[in-house]
Amino acid sequence: MNALARLRDFSLVIARQPTTLTRKITDAYFEESRRRAATMRMLFLGLVAVPTICAALYFGLWAAPRYVSEAQFLVTRANSARPGGFAALLKAFSSQVDDTSVVTGYLLSRDAVRSLESELPLREIFSRPEADLFSRFPRFWRNDSFERLFDYFLDRVTVYLDSKTGLSVLTVETFRPEDSQSVASALMRLAEKAVNDLNRRAETDTLNFAWAELSRAQEKLISAQQALTAFRTQELLVDPTRTSAAVLDTITRLTRDRAQILAQKQQILTSAPKSPAAESLSASADALQTQIDQERAKLAGGSGSLAPIVSTYERLTLLRDLAEKDAAAAQGNLEAARQEAQRQHLYIQIPISPNLVDESTEPERLRAIATAFITGFAIFAFLWILMVGASEHAHR
Repeated sequence: MNALARLRDFSLVIARQPTTLTRKITDAYFEESRRRAATMRMLFLGLVAVPTICAALYFGLWAAPRYVSEAQFLVTRANSARPGGFAALLKAFSSQVDDTSVVTGYLLSRDAVRSLESELPLREIFSRPEADLFSRFPRFWRNDSFERLFDYFLDRVTVYLDSKTGLSVLTVETFRPEDSQSVASALMRLAEKAVNDLNRRAETDTLNFAWAELSRAQEKLISAQQALTAFRTQELLVDPTRTSAAVLDTITRLTRDRAQILAQKQQILTSAPKSPAAESLSASADALQTQIDQERAKLAGGSGSLAPIVSTYERLTLLRDLAEKDAAAAQGNLEAARQEAQRQHLYIQIPISPNLVDESTEPERLRAIATAFITGFAIFAFLWILMVGASEHAHR
């Protein structure tokens, strides 16, 4: 009997074993499912529900209204309207984009904030009593240094290019409509002043080089003229070329007279060989020859002749003429540089001045709440997918 009882108990144990194992596996599965569900509920609360409720409370009840003033401007050059082909049009468009970038860069720069602070109480404008704790300046977790003011300024001022109209748009957000208009108007004035300063510096740099070239050419001309005057004073001749021309005329005249006398002498010798007039004519011809030789010696007879004097005079005259041409060319270059600088001037046109709004448009409360919900739900869904995938991988 004892053996049969033991066999029966062993059979019952064997029969019950699969049921117990299945129950343990089932219990472990449901326990893991409950833990995963609890984890997902905590994640949903932490990533979706709580942030959405906080966003709804802040943007729906607490966030201070902000008023946006908008201005639209266009940056052009004086030569932008000149006709041309497609290449010229493309170059003009590229130049306009670069010019607009210069103005945009200034409006969003530290220099603009410093200049704006000198005109308006900027810190007071950004910390009005109407502002809430999270939107006023300074942020409660930051100090009120200039760098923090600049960061806050970039949060409240934007500049972008409207692709539909081709105009640049400046927007300013503050807690009062008149503050927004004042800041936008001041920024437009500062941008115009900056552009004028840029034009002045560019024109000065361009003209300074042209003025330096003109001054150099004028000094060269003055030196050449002074050298020519000193030469005339030293040689006691105003124009040696005219003196040499007079000497040549004298030689020509004397040569002509001598030729006439020699012709008369030959005629007399032919008609009356023993006539005493022939000797007189010979003496006159010799005298004329002597005078001709003297005049020729004045032209090219030695160091005191006119030849080296005329050579030096012509060299000095040539240097003066070249200096005059250089001065005239430098004067023309100066005028061309002045005209080019005028054509390259930048101008800011403001077709739409900063407006005074009568209703707040920021923050966009529903969009901010929806953004908080969608962002949190996207993160929650991503984590949920990761957890489900990890769980399935563990059970394989």
